[in-house]
Amino acid sequence: MERTLADGVTGNAVDLSAALGVFVRVFCFEERAFLPGSAEDFCLRCPLACGDAAVCDSLLAHRFGCYEAVRWHGEYIYYCPAGLIFVATLVAQNGRPALAFVTGPVVMGQADDWPEFEAHMQEAAARLPQRTPAQVNAVARVLALLAAGFGRQAPPAEEADSFWEDVRGPGGLPKGFFDAIDVQQQLSRMIRQGDRGGTAQMINQLLGALYLGGSGNLPKMKDGARELLALFHRAAKEGGAFVDPIFGQSSDFSAQIAGCATQDSLSAFLVDMFNRFVGYVFDFTRFAHADALGKAAEYIRQNAAEKITLAGVAREVGFSPSHLSAVWSSEMRVGFSAYVQTVRIEKAKQLLRKSGLPLVQVAQNVGFSDQSYFTKVFTRLCGVSPAQYRSSQIDQISKGA
Repeated sequence: MERTLADGVTGNAVDLSAALGVFVRVFCFEERAFLPGSAEDFCLRCPLACGDAAVCDSLLAHRFGCYEAVRWHGEYIYYCPAGLIFVATLVAQNGRPALAFVTGPVVMGQADDWPEFEAHMQEAAARLPQRTPAQVNAVARVLALLAAGFGRQAPPAEEADSFWEDVRGPGGLPKGFFDAIDVQQQLSRMIRQGDRGGTAQMINQLLGALYLGGSGNLPKMKDGARELLALFHRAAKEGGAFVDPIFGQSSDFSAQIAGCATQDSLSAFLVDMFNRFVGYVFDFTRFAHADALGKAAEYIRQNAAEKITLAGVAREVGFSPSHLSAVWSSEMRVGFSAYVQTVRIEKAKQLLRKSGLPLVQVAQNVGFSDQSYFTKVFTRLCGVSPAQYRSSQIDQISKGA
């Protein structure tokens, strides 16, 4: 990577931090680290990421966000495990990921709509910039325009299924090119066992087999690279890994391989691809889950008045319904339906305190089509009926006056 690119992007990050009132740092894909000289690292003060009781590897969390920016064609808004919002924006060099702006953290939405922060995060969150969802999206667009000035090229999107059906392409290597080392079965077993070291070693063997089998013939090596990616896809699925973030809704890998003009550029592409593979399978699972759950909760809060289903929310966050259900059950401490009801009742309490709407209208505004069912759920969760709650709030206001 050219030093002038790193210096220019870092200088812009400093200016952006001052202009936006939000930390903007620069992540380097080659070094897998943040470059010095940009904004302060809030994560060094985050209760979840520092100290003996740290439960969040912040660098790994932001690597996940930056890799997702590659997958989503240049920009990605994500939740960290603490429930704070960051934006990753890709800066490319010669059409390949080089750097990324990482902007944040911010607290998204009004105070009443904040994520359910743990007690030790409340004070830290209160001091952070607060932005609406529209403002966060605007920041992402502005950063994308700036990144484009450094030569970012967003690759075309392609549906994954059609790609994997024909991944080897015309004239590809014979099927079973890598069967001699039985790699697919070995990789599947290593993934099931969580053997990161063994997987990395197998990757090196695969690359060696590709280079040896290609014998310096670049078209032949490209065909082998396509088959190698298909093999990784099969092995990951057989091993039980959640591979949609790597291979689903991906960039056009076949076109990227075709665009590699030299063996070195093909090698760089494959190394980057396999780094992403290892990261998603062994490193990023909990960050992907935290991000998806944060987005799911935000979607529920923003759409409480509408019909909300597990399948619909899963579609919004890019998970299958069964996967979202399993992750939600294991990590949220409350069932999906119960969470939706809790959000709706909290919004109903706000309306009862701040408006004179009839109860039937309050019920409709928070997603209940039946007022009697709304009253039943409200009473069960709050211990009083909606009418009693409103009356008690009015009494409190009167006494305070």
